Amino acid sequence: MLKNAIKGNYKVMIDYYADNVQKISGPTILKVTVYTNYGRKNESKKISIVRLDKEEDEIEVGNLKF
Repeated sequence: MLKNAIKGNYKVMIDYYADNVQKISGPTILKVTVYTNYGRKNESKKISIVRLDKEEDEIEVGNLKF
């Protein structure tokens, strides 16, 4: 939660640090929820489903501007 952020553009990133253990369950799946203006009348919510299957994968899931 950012209450007093420095003005600018921010990227919300997921950085996947894969382990090197063989898995039978498949790739890692994340449900990412990003709220803006939380608790206000103009609150918005963005939900993303992200699949992480490449080692050291880096994925952008949102942008914020203050």
